[in-house]
Amino acid sequence: METMDDYKFAVDTNFIESDEFSYNYHILKDGKNVYTEETEADCCAAGYIILSWKEFDAIWKRKENALIGNWKEESDEEYEYALNVLPPVGWRDGGFYISEAYTGIIHTFHQTYNGKCYTSLQKLNTPRSEIMDSLKAFVEGKAA
Repeated sequence: METMDDYKFAVDTNFIESDEFSYNYHILKDGKNVYTEETEADCCAAGYIILSWKEFDAIWKRKENALIGNWKEESDEEYEYALNVLPPVGWRDGGFYISEAYTGIIHTFHQTYNGKCYTSLQKLNTPRSEIMDSLKAFVEGKAA
């Protein structure tokens, strides 16, 4: 049975060093790009670094974690626009996700709290209690 360990990933140094998302990578299986005839040797000659699935996944998770939980206050109008532009996901107690993903399982999350509106990127599978704890810490830190 095929697993992710059967794949390698050719990436540039920016993919490794930066927390910014970049989709400039090549997926390799059996020494060839799964979409083109480019070989692993071609990727190396072009300056790409070859990573195992575990190495690639660790970097991807680091990038995801750098995105999430960076709260900012938003206006009532921005909150209402977000609520109405696409169907909300997980609407509860003044909080919801935008249905269109930012990337993977990361979506823009909006929440009302103490009469104000806030937004940040969050993973869909993050428990609401963790999201609210993060928001409360942001608000308390901002007020200090």
